[in-house]
Amino acid sequence: DWRALFWVNVPVVAAALLLSAVFVPESRAPRARRLDLPGQALLALLLTLVVGVLIEGPRIGWASPTALAGYAGAVAVAAVFVRVESRRPEPLMDPRLFARPVFSGAVVGAVAVFVALNTALLLNTLYLQHTRDWSPAAAGAATLPLALGATVCAPWAGRMVGHRGARTPLLLAGAFLTAGGLCLVRLTPHTSVYLLLAAYGLVGVGFGFANAPITDTAVDGLPAARAGVAGAITST
Repeated sequence: DWRALFWVNVPVVAAALLLSAVFVPESRAPRARRLDLPGQALLALLLTLVVGVLIEGPRIGWASPTALAGYAGAVAVAAVFVRVESRRPEPLMDPRLFARPVFSGAVVGAVAVFVALNTALLLNTLYLQHTRDWSPAAAGAATLPLALGATVCAPWAGRMVGHRGARTPLLLAGAFLTAGGLCLVRLTPHTSVYLLLAAYGLVGVGFGFANAPITDTAVDGLPAARAGVAGAITST
């Protein structure tokens, strides 16, 4: 059944680990950093609270006492996390890193791009199945241009970053994502299938162009020894 789809991840992850071990140069810092167990625990708790409220909000009610307690708990844990990390000699996530405009800009860009992608994907699969009464298989097939655009343009964006820097692919990413979004502004139950396919393709191309330059910008915005932190924060 549909749960078998998750097994697709297994060979992909295995291949990624193997290829990374063989071809990706090591980026280890000159001196190994100690584990920041308090920071890890607080960050895990913060993400659990935020994701939990987002998932359960429609069921328990966004203004219910339980939801309000979740909001308050997330704010309190975030405040404690910032305070603890500001005082540790080797923090998991140093809040002072966000004072660097290049790095902060890359993080904001990552949030914008992933929100655009995931919102478009979620709402359009619901639209295709519940508004147009398409089967799950047909809805999945209709969104294939999104995956194709991302697959083709992601390595192209990486080469562009290597030769010209991050500005050009970032501008292309913004332009294609905006164009794809505008195509989806006035959906009806009878919107042309060709317009839908074009919109999904444009969003996929925009996402493909965005990933490499955002990560590159984030890594360039921090010292080389913090490259892993930069990539991890933008991905999270």
